[in-house]
Amino acid sequence: MFSEKVNAQTIELTCDVKTHIKRWGNDYWQDLNNRTWTLEIDYINNLLVLRSNIFYKGENHTLSTNYTIFTNKRKKIVAFEDDFTTTQGGISSSSLTLDLVSKKITTANHMNDERGYSFSLHHGKCF
Repeated sequence: MFSEKVNAQTIELTCDVKTHIKRWGNDYWQDLNNRTWTLEIDYINNLLVLRSNIFYKGENHTLSTNYTIFTNKRKKIVAFEDDFTTTQGGISSSSLTLDLVSKKITTANHMNDERGYSFSLHHGKCF
């Protein structure tokens, strides 16, 4: 039933994710506090929008990332971020997988610019 809804309209999910990062300029991984994401899935237009809020330099920021859905399977989504640049003009790549049966989500990001390289991994469950 859930996959039929995905085919018919835009579906919104809330996800609780754990985040692990390796920042520019260091060689260790760091665990961040759990985050809440909102996903909007538009299967007709092959679009997934990920929205999250982060607290950075004393301010809250809302981030919105567009992903193109590349899978034809209705119970699983594989998507790649549309923008391949960092905020500093370097290169970046991000992928996302979502199992619509278990509602488990994973994403991986890797970035490279004048600051060096950075990685982030996210995994969790959507509702």
